[in-house]
Amino acid sequence: MEEIYKERRPFVIEFLANNPRCQIFWDPSCTHKAVDVHEVIARGVGGDIVGGDIDNYRAACRYCHTMITNNPKEAEERGFIKWSWDK
Repeated sequence: MEEIYKERRPFVIEFLANNPRCQIFWDPSCTHKAVDVHEVIARGVGGDIVGGDIDNYRAACRYCHTMITNNPKEAEERGFIKWSWDK
């Protein structure tokens, strides 16, 4: 895993440089400043954390990323969480 994370760090830096604004906008509390990269299809269910389909990634502010994590059912309904079989 350490090798994957070494590859992921530069990917995250570049992705956030190209996408500096939050792409989630969960609600008006969104801070708009992207600091995280969210994987729509998470690695735990078959998604990639480096490479793969660029459409699997979303720039997210911490607030919106936390809302996705804390509200998985709503996040799935809103298209922010998908499963590997949804590819």
